[in-house]
Amino acid sequence: MEEPSFTKRFRKRLAAYILATILIGVILVSMSSLRIATNAINQERVQSTEKELSKIRNQTQIEIFFSIFKNNYFIALNFLPPIAGPVFFVLVMYSTSEIFAARSIELSNNTISPYLISLLYVFTLMFSPAALFFGFLEFLGYAIALSQSFYLIGSAIRSIKERQITILTNELKFTVYTALIIALVLLLAAYLESLLV
Repeated sequence: MEEPSFTKRFRKRLAAYILATILIGVILVSMSSLRIATNAINQERVQSTEKELSKIRNQTQIEIFFSIFKNNYFIALNFLPPIAGPVFFVLVMYSTSEIFAARSIELSNNTISPYLISLLYVFTLMFSPAALFFGFLEFLGYAIALSQSFYLIGSAIRSIKERQITILTNELKFTVYTALIIALVLLLAAYLESLLV
């Protein structure tokens, strides 16, 4: 059976990538809500992260752009390896949820719940024109990487089951192209985010 071209394969997977992007947002909101409910927020770690972000904000726009891209692309590339990638994803989401939970609590008051703020915070970054949709693009880059990790696992299983190593080698080749697509998506996301910093 002939393998589909890169373009055909990518188009077939685009719906999965978009669904995974939204799922990442839901996971981040859920983990943030869990941290709010259990008060699992280490203020020292949050303050340390805030200091790092403050340092970035004091850089030139081009430095901010490259700092954001470098960080996000490093994270996305670590989502690619089968098995290890999804584990790293959970750790990143858990860590990131701490910042979102802390900010949600800070912004909440007697009339607005921190849970609602967490939901609005994440999805505003993803879907608000005021945020230039950079959150959606950033999560899309992560979703493509994480999805590719699962596609690699599936290809390895199919390759063993059908005794055809070409199934896995074709998926590995596709992974190289996927890494380039991720870079382009995250470059655009970093550029848009740097405009807002």
